[in-house]
Amino acid sequence: MSFDKLPAVSGSIACLTCGCGSHDTLSMDRLLAVGFGDCIVSKNGDQVYSESSVDEDGCWKAEQAEEAAAKDPDHDWRVSFFAPLYDAEYQRQGEQHWVLVRKGHGFA
Repeated sequence: MSFDKLPAVSGSIACLTCGCGSHDTLSMDRLLAVGFGDCIVSKNGDQVYSESSVDEDGCWKAEQAEEAAAKDPDHDWRVSFFAPLYDAEYQRQGEQHWVLVRKGHGFA
């Protein structure tokens, strides 16, 4: 790999009703959207996908980010969620293995 693996952090749930929040790893069936806020996929800091600019095909799931990353794996791939009750950033650290590397309280 041509990038540094960041240390994992423990996840936490922001809402006990819906279960939103930062989890230890990113599930491949997770929708890359927060509704109010944004979700971004980046490669080496360059945006590849943004919830706020989706087209008629709709929002990605994490498996689509994994497909893109698998085609070019020797880069720093991240998925970042920016939501009212939480923010979370996952780094791809292996095949279908996205690890939580940063979390926060959101913007609300």
